[in-house]
Amino acid sequence: MSELHDFRKLVELCIETAECFYGISLESPNISFNLKGRAAGEASFHRGVYTLKFNPEAVRNHWEEMVKNTISHEVAHIVQHKMRDYMSHDLEWKSIDRNLGGNGQRCHNFNLTPAKRKSIIRYKYVLPSGTEVLIGPASFSSIVGCVRPTTLALKFNLTPHLHVV
Repeated sequence: MSELHDFRKLVELCIETAECFYGISLESPNISFNLKGRAAGEASFHRGVYTLKFNPEAVRNHWEEMVKNTISHEVAHIVQHKMRDYMSHDLEWKSIDRNLGGNGQRCHNFNLTPAKRKSIIRYKYVLPSGTEVLIGPASFSSIVGCVRPTTLALKFNLTPHLHVV
């Protein structure tokens, strides 16, 4: 069995424990391993579905801490949301996390690879004063009207620049 498969089973066990302890049903949250960057885990509720995302790098390199604290941390968020319709790191969340075996801490101290930043296109726009500014496609469209930025860039000889945010 793979590490992620074993980790998923431990997440499912924590969910079952929470359901029994609090007398609630968490409706089998989606569990995925597609979280990137410095976050070890993430809990969300969207369109009636709970989702737990975990960082596979954190699972591989920080197994013990992820099992001991991150699983309960994220499950505590969905328990709190199920009971109170919000998620936070308040005293109630801390109590839930501790009841599920976690340490009640908000953050981890793992050394994880930062997420790659997204590259986006910016257009160099020269103001009447001669000042050059970089603007995005939405700003560009609002300046010149509802025309595709690439078409306008050709028409007005604008130079696209790659800008990292």
